[in-house]
Amino acid sequence: MEVHAHSSPAPGGAHTERKKWTHYFWEFLMLFLAVFCGFMAENFREHQVEHQREKQFMKSMLEDLRADSLKLTQMMEFFETVKIKYDSVSNLLSHHADKRRLLRAYRIIAELDDIVNFNYTNRTVSQLKNAGGFRIIRKQDVARDIVDYDAFVINNFSHGQDDYQLFFHELEKLKHTVFDYNVINRMGRWGVGKLGDLDVSQFNRSSEWDNDSLFISMIDIYEKKHTKETMAEAYDKLINELAGNVRIIDYGPNYGFIVVISKARALIKLIKKEYHLK
Repeated sequence: MEVHAHSSPAPGGAHTERKKWTHYFWEFLMLFLAVFCGFMAENFREHQVEHQREKQFMKSMLEDLRADSLKLTQMMEFFETVKIKYDSVSNLLSHHADKRRLLRAYRIIAELDDIVNFNYTNRTVSQLKNAGGFRIIRKQDVARDIVDYDAFVINNFSHGQDDYQLFFHELEKLKHTVFDYNVINRMGRWGVGKLGDLDVSQFNRSSEWDNDSLFISMIDIYEKKHTKETMAEAYDKLINELAGNVRIIDYGPNYGFIVVISKARALIKLIKKEYHLK
């Protein structure tokens, strides 16, 4: 006799229905949307972080550009003073027979500091280079102008200071052919001072600074060691060199200062416009 097995009904007598394919579709869709939305949220968060970093870099860049502009403006004022002093010394040396006029030239030379260096504020540019920060700058015109500014300062200005200083070292040699530095050393000594935000040399006058009779007698003794013709030739050479250095200042450092300040101001204006900064 055959025995047929009958399926047992579900508890309560109800049969379990098979789930439709649409049910699985909606489950998949909900899972997909959850993952997708999570991905989008994370992507959005990363973009927000990068945008914040970008804006911070631009704020820092503005600070650097303003610092450069201020330093360069102060340096232009410094070199204008140097040019005036060069002209004064040249005028006084053209009447060197008058010892009191010659003493005035000594005093100007004693206090004359005609070299000051520009220290490029490249804090932000260095961070952008080293940390791969340029990739987060969305404004391509801003990135391009930052690179252009950095290249100009390094290639055409910072390195040019070495050449510029050579001219002033040559001038210093000529000063030694005209002036007795025993006299100048008695007039005072150099220390460290400030020109705005710049560290510069500062001349500190000695207690003998106003002792005209002492210095005139020392100058007279020095000049008697040389013939009048030798001293006259030395005066003429120095006057010519001073005039040449005035021209070097105008067409060297001052020209470089003007170009860098112009580029810095243009970049400041662009960054403020593109990032709505003050």
